[in-house]
Amino acid sequence: MRNRFIAWLPLALVAALHVAPARGQSVDVTINFVPTGVADWNVASNWSTVPDNLQFIPGDNFPREVASISNGGTAFINTATQFPIDGLLLGDGPGTNGTLELRSGGSLTVVDAAELEAGRDGGVFVGVDGRGSLLLNGGALNADFLIVGGASSSRVEARGSATVNISGDAILTRSFKTVGPNVNFNVGGNLVVTDRFEAEITGAAHAALKVPNGTATFGAPELSLRFTGVTPAFGNSWTLIDAQQIVGAFGPVSVVGTELPRGLVVTPDFDEAAGKLNVVVDNRLILKVDRKTGGTSIENAAGTPITIDGYTIASPGGHLLSTNARWSSLDDQNLAAFEVRTFDAAEQNADVIAGDAGIEMPEALFVANMLAPRLSNQTHLGTLLADHAGWRGIEASTVEAACASGGVAFQVAVRSVASGMIDVAAVCGVEKMTGHHGAGDGFGCRL
Repeated sequence: MRNRFIAWLPLALVAALHVAPARGQSVDVTINFVPTGVADWNVASNWSTVPDNLQFIPGDNFPREVASISNGGTAFINTATQFPIDGLLLGDGPGTNGTLELRSGGSLTVVDAAELEAGRDGGVFVGVDGRGSLLLNGGALNADFLIVGGASSSRVEARGSATVNISGDAILTRSFKTVGPNVNFNVGGNLVVTDRFEAEITGAAHAALKVPNGTATFGAPELSLRFTGVTPAFGNSWTLIDAQQIVGAFGPVSVVGTELPRGLVVTPDFDEAAGKLNVVVDNRLILKVDRKTGGTSIENAAGTPITIDGYTIASPGGHLLSTNARWSSLDDQNLAAFEVRTFDAAEQNADVIAGDAGIEMPEALFVANMLAPRLSNQTHLGTLLADHAGWRGIEASTVEAACASGGVAFQVAVRSVASGMIDVAAVCGVEKMTGHHGAGDGFGCRL
């Protein structure tokens, strides 16, 4: 009996030491992640309590335990966590950072088990006073609420088959990103987005954040779109948010990593009646005004034909020549040289010119030359020839590539036109190998 008593006594003491503080706590007990690199969540030696330095996996079947990853390390979860926890802190203190990576097959539950509804109970905090990163590459996360804040670089990224169920509110005041069509992100309360919302679209469908019983509020966040493996086409649309109600608007909208076809734009579309935020690929008419000739054209570069009932061209800076800084119709001015034409198939690239007919003035001049700076002391051939041709004010430059100068100048012109930056370019080449004009004149000739 003695041996048996002695054998069990240490276990009873250890249990008492752990149970008494946890069960009697009126405040959260924080368990800190120890490794500074990448390590497994479900390993007791990777965690330490404060101030006792006891090693327990957060939760451990006791309430009021909060996990903190704030030492620069990354905890990964690729299997179901053994216990639910009362709270999760990523980047808790000033200057700290921490990352949780939820992988395929992993799961984590963050709930207010004691139902005290105070402080951090049941919440996932991505960035408190530091920088937090929550990488949802698969698996499942269940929590009472989600707050993304702290340092400006705090972020949440969901991709693959990640499933997220937030029973309460999700407050996203830092970067949030979804990738692909298979993410399942649900918010049972309200959604607030105020900083940066990113969507990487990989196909015909995209995973929408679902807020079926609440309001999605947008405080003018930046909307950043990336298209991977899919080319946006006129008429395409994707749903980013599916809520009961939508309030607010986005700030700047950008497309990164992809150059949209000329004439196409991607714009957010708030369908308030349906509670949906969509992004739509639309076309925009392109107005071109040649400041030198007054030539004007309106081009429909993408999409289907558009019937124009009327148009207004405004000048917020007041730079149009009219009394109220608005477009003064050339037709209404009864200008004899003004003409409105419709294009047939052979005239798709023609311009509607307001002004005299003739050869259109180039918007850029590229002069090929190698030796003028050395032999003729002339380093401004581009502007010199443009002035002599009467093309003042256009872009003019000299291209030097030894014996390939002419070919390179032509290539630069082709690329400038192909990019849509300009419509007409002029290319010329000139070389004067000697400036000797007789005895005593040397090489002082200038072009």
